[in-house]
Amino acid sequence: MIDDVPVGVGAIYRDGEGSDVGELIQMWVAPEARGGSVARELLNALFGWAAGNGLWRVKAEVMIDNDRALRFYEGYGFRASEDFDLASHSEVSVMLSKPVG
Repeated sequence: MIDDVPVGVGAIYRDGEGSDVGELIQMWVAPEARGGSVARELLNALFGWAAGNGLWRVKAEVMIDNDRALRFYEGYGFRASEDFDLASHSEVSVMLSKPVG
């Protein structure tokens, strides 16, 4: 929040019953809050929740042409999934193990 106004939203869901894998299905930061610490703080909060709920790996899909998002996720520790086939997908699968809490 900036001046009591929400500037970001994110959601992680468990990837199947009893799984230790979560899926980051939503991550958005208001344009006026981008480039600062909001996105990292949002992910820290999401990963704190994930760790507290037994999720030790989190995956996400990122549009292949979204260089800014890919750089952000990689800087946070996500790595491209090894089963990714660039020729047949418009998204990159990224994974982070042992979320920070």
